[in-house]
Amino acid sequence: MMNAIGPFGPGYKEPSQYQLSEPLLKKEVSNTNEALKMRSIMNLCVNCMEGTTFLCSKESGDEAYTKEMFQYANKCIEQVGPTNVIQVVTDNASNSRPHKDVEEGEA
Repeated sequence: MMNAIGPFGPGYKEPSQYQLSEPLLKKEVSNTNEALKMRSIMNLCVNCMEGTTFLCSKESGDEAYTKEMFQYANKCIEQVGPTNVIQVVTDNASNSRPHKDVEEGEA
């Protein structure tokens, strides 16, 4: 971070804790939310008695909830071992139903 500040010279005044935690943070959250609108992102997590762990994430783009997404999820299931998977949880939106149908057809 200091290398990035260096070119501004010795007179550079760093942002205060308030500026970092309030207006700048809110602006970044807003920018991130705007960038993520209308994007489909699938997060795959593993849950066990010790807690939940993030496994991987994939931006699905135009292939949301299609067979390609199921195949990606299936690769992740293979990674953790099918015998360790008890349940696959998705939202109940209409675009999740094809995923469920493919999953049941593959079982």
